Amino acid sequence: MTLEEKIAEKLDRFITKIEKIVYRMNLPRLLAIVRKYAEIGDISWIYYVKLIEENVKMYGIKTNISSKVSKIKEIGYKTTVLLELKEARKCAEIGDAFGMELAIEKVMKNAEEYAKKFGEDLSNLYNQIEKIKKIGYRRAIPLELEAARRHAELGDVLDMEISIERAQKYAEKLGVDIFDQVEEIKKIGYRKAIPLKLEAARKSAELGDALRMEECLNFAQKYAEKCGEKIPDQVVAEIYEIYKKQLQSFDD
Repeated sequence: MTLEEKIAEKLDRFITKIEKIVYRMNLPRLLAIVRKYAEIGDISWIYYVKLIEENVKMYGIKTNISSKVSKIKEIGYKTTVLLELKEARKCAEIGDAFGMELAIEKVMKNAEEYAKKFGEDLSNLYNQIEKIKKIGYRRAIPLELEAARRHAELGDVLDMEISIERAQKYAEKLGVDIFDQVEEIKKIGYRKAIPLKLEAARKSAELGDALRMEECLNFAQKYAEKCGEKIPDQVVAEIYEIYKKQLQSFDD
């Protein structure tokens, strides 16, 4: 080893020693800051606790911080769970089932971690979650049906069916029957969509786009069958006639 390398090695050891002393001196303050994060439910406490534990190990600091870290984790998990539970309840009250489910997912993740570390009984929390779910799904059903009806009135079958699927999902969770309402909305949507698809087929025929024309005609026929309607043969024949004329114009 050269003289320069020996000097560099000694310097590195000296710097590490200084870092260790400084870190040990600041450790109580760092733990206090992280505890504040935990108390307000700022989930960054999880990252900082992990970082502190890693640094204590890296510097070989003998100070026992396990009790303080354990308390921070207890406070952090409990506060985070309560905040997410509050968010879930807030979403449920306005019928935002998606937001509610997302918040509940976070609640469960943190609660199970908390229970695993501190042996906490979660039965009361589970009961609260079930009550919140019932509120959320009950309020979400009419909102989704209303959205489905709006889409139906516009002949927007895709979005109508998405909203209906959500409403049915929530109704199933509650054991509620919404069959008649759904069927009524579907009939409106399919009936309104038929002329839109026929018009789209006509425009495609005028452009000589056989693939798109056939697709629109198939959708129109499908919707007609679903709502008990019948598309006059003459209407379909006229669209095919337009397409034939368009092909002839290309040949000319």
